[in-house]
Amino acid sequence: MTSYPVSATPVPISAEQVGGRLMARLARERMLDVKQGERAFYVIPLQDRLLVIFESLTVLDPGKLIGDELCAKVSRDLGGVPVLGLQGRSIYYQIGTLPRKVTSRDLASVKLGTVLGNQPTPLHVPLGMTNKGPAWRHIEQLDSVLIVGPRGSGKTTTMHAWIQALARGAECLMYLWDNKSGNEFGRYSGLPHVTVAINNQFDQHDKLGATLNEIGDLIKQRAQIYAKYGGSPTLAAHNAKAFPEDRVKPVVLFVDEIYFMPPDIREMLTQLVTLGRAYGLYPVLGCQFASRETISGQLDANMSSRVVFHTQDANDSRVAMGRAGAEKLPRIKGRYLFYDGAEILTVQGFNVDLPQAPQGSALSAAVSPVCLLSTEEVSMIEAALRLDGYFRITDVAAAIRRNPKYVSKFSLKWCQNGWLTGILSTTDNPPRRLGRRLTKTLVRMAGLEQKYPGLYATLPENATPSAVDETETE
Repeated sequence: MTSYPVSATPVPISAEQVGGRLMARLARERMLDVKQGERAFYVIPLQDRLLVIFESLTVLDPGKLIGDELCAKVSRDLGGVPVLGLQGRSIYYQIGTLPRKVTSRDLASVKLGTVLGNQPTPLHVPLGMTNKGPAWRHIEQLDSVLIVGPRGSGKTTTMHAWIQALARGAECLMYLWDNKSGNEFGRYSGLPHVTVAINNQFDQHDKLGATLNEIGDLIKQRAQIYAKYGGSPTLAAHNAKAFPEDRVKPVVLFVDEIYFMPPDIREMLTQLVTLGRAYGLYPVLGCQFASRETISGQLDANMSSRVVFHTQDANDSRVAMGRAGAEKLPRIKGRYLFYDGAEILTVQGFNVDLPQAPQGSALSAAVSPVCLLSTEEVSMIEAALRLDGYFRITDVAAAIRRNPKYVSKFSLKWCQNGWLTGILSTTDNPPRRLGRRLTKTLVRMAGLEQKYPGLYATLPENATPSAVDETETE
């Protein structure tokens, strides 16, 4: 249930002792409303810890039950055994283990480009480094995300890492709201399946309102498509039974700072977040600090996952993620707690390479080079550029000293996304095969368009998506 490392040492207290002492404590605290014949909780002995799972309907105050103060009292009642309260699909105590201390070695800062090649699926986003190594989460598993962090904490950098990973995967539609005149997300304009709404940060946010209306219209269209198949509770359930032409992609909405939204726009966003999950809308919302004014009750209740950087005190941490802990984080850029109701991870976000916005027009940032691929993928594309823009698997594999079968896996994915052309040949008789041609989109994703400007100008913008035999070589 949690990702905490555990000790192999047996818990020095029995399940019967835990049950009796815990019931006595909770009765004194008036935490339960148990009718005759009802169970208040179950105590499950595991090899190295005990798990107490509560009957949710009997708990009068879930927040207090899993709060630090009551957990400390329960720990004293149990002779000092560690007690950790968590709430996900159930409310439970983990007794006998706590997260081990996370060291600086566990959270070594790592560049995003070095791990992008290990993206588990095109819809996984990178959390960062944990004590178990790089951590990824599927955007559908995250569902809806609130990212809270003060200026300079790494909040927006985390969003950049997720945007780059999803853009690389190219299997979702992304809407990015840029409230900084294009200086933040404008650089992603022109990428496939990406819509950037750019506002001057002092105007009336009309672009965001128009974007939310566009997403609302998309949801209405999807509702009609779902109805053709009898309706579905989730996007995955719909796609599982729909014909290929009626399958739909996830929609991910990034909003960097919800604090600046006027009330009517925030209300529109809240409605979309509340209703959009079934139709594949996954919002990622950022704010510099969490407050009841900024995060309304309905919006807060619909945020499934939290990314929380250092907070000023325990109260701010509770507002941001429903529990204390973020106030204890060191003030290291990129260090945060990830909490999805079932697990808490201490994470060091990846370092993300971003192009510098050129001086002058902020919108010109949209054409600055930005790398959305792993280091090895970039080396493959550069090898093909040195072959006059032709991606010949055997030649590229030799150039980067890799097995052709390994390179062909990337060729397969890029052809399916329309980033490589079909195999081209000369007009000679007999014709001579030249290989697949790179597209401008793929070169831009590698951030190499300015390094090879002449060749880049001759490449096609995109190609027709096509399937490729993985064993095929040119």
